[in-house]
Amino acid sequence: MNDTSDSAPAVEIQVAPVGLFQTNAWFLRRVDRDEVIIVDPGSDAEQLIDTIDSSGWKPVAILNTHGHIDHVGAVEPLRRRYGIPFYLHPADGYLLDSLAASAHRWGIPVPEQPQIDRPLVGDEVLELAGLVIEALATPGHTPGGVSFVVAGHV
Repeated sequence: MNDTSDSAPAVEIQVAPVGLFQTNAWFLRRVDRDEVIIVDPGSDAEQLIDTIDSSGWKPVAILNTHGHIDHVGAVEPLRRRYGIPFYLHPADGYLLDSLAASAHRWGIPVPEQPQIDRPLVGDEVLELAGLVIEALATPGHTPGGVSFVVAGHV
């Protein structure tokens, strides 16, 4: 999906369904740059790493819409491999603390528990990889739910 409006840079958005739940992990980048933002890397870190490395991308951050296990399972391996920060609303920190219990409930391997490097407060503007990203607080599904708006896409 590309946005080619005059007011915003052309943005490429790619999706990679991962894990038992086939949760969408997202890659966001300007088409004229090799920097990429990873959103909601739920699991299958090696698959995501293969995609990133084979594309020649340089990850700059991991953004999460919320902290459920199917959205954060690959955060720590990606964070460590690329030395990039993890952004999550702190109201979902309790979900990170309960990853082992969630994994046991679903019968899946326990992921490494990531640490939040950059708390999202919601209703803020981030500038990453040459993109302006609005992080909007959208609690409901979880207390710390956040939606990201980039180049007219949510």
